[in-house]
Amino acid sequence: MPCVMLAVVLIFCFPRCMLFIKRFLFKKKIEKTCAKLGAQVIWYRNPLCKISKFQKGFDFTVQTAQKTYHVVLLSARYRHREYSFVSPTEMVIHRKIFFIIVGKKRRFSEMLPQTLVGTSKVRSIKLCEEVPKGEEKILLFYPVSAEVTWLSPGKGKRALGNGDLFWNGYRFFTRSGFFAEISSPGKYLRKIEPWEDE
Repeated sequence: MPCVMLAVVLIFCFPRCMLFIKRFLFKKKIEKTCAKLGAQVIWYRNPLCKISKFQKGFDFTVQTAQKTYHVVLLSARYRHREYSFVSPTEMVIHRKIFFIIVGKKRRFSEMLPQTLVGTSKVRSIKLCEEVPKGEEKILLFYPVSAEVTWLSPGKGKRALGNGDLFWNGYRFFTRSGFFAEISSPGKYLRKIEPWEDE
């Protein structure tokens, strides 16, 4: 019985503990990087508080010699869930359930994970903040989920990658992309082609 209780505690507490550790190390890394670059980081709330919930407003600002970045910090407790931004005020987290078919005469291709119907949770967000002209609005996702999408008007569901522009002028970044961006501003700024919507 004690082993069962220990297993249950580990299953529920391990993801939260790992998230706490990653957030703690991220905070140290950003402070060290900003000091090295001669940039200033201003924290509006401690990234270790309420790490499992999305909070409205910016979490911190980074001011470099070239640019100012206003950052919303979002974390995925479980990596294998899809985070989909369906509007500036709503995010859906899809939990997918996989199974693997195993048998003596199965080929490798038949043993790949097959997706079953999972569950979805709707979370409210607020990607509507305004910043002074010339300053950047960033949604920083760390730790990031394996699949992050957004519902592009007129184009349907699209994957989000480093530097992608989505709701209300926010740019999406993962941890590595964000550090590369503040070190070399504009690194991920993609030019809009004439045939694309702005």
